Amino acid sequence: MRCDFHTRLGLEPFVKENLAWRERAWRLRDDTGRRALRSDGLRR
Repeated sequence: MRCDFHTRLGLEPFVKENLAWRERAWRLRDDTGRRALRSDGLRR
């Protein structure tokens, strides 16, 4: 799917929202990964 296809359908806000959601998911995953590393360090 090309970007111009999205804009033609007027889905630009949806795409932006999807990107924001993906970014939030990445941040959440990063936080859990850091927490796992911290607990791993405490276990040793």
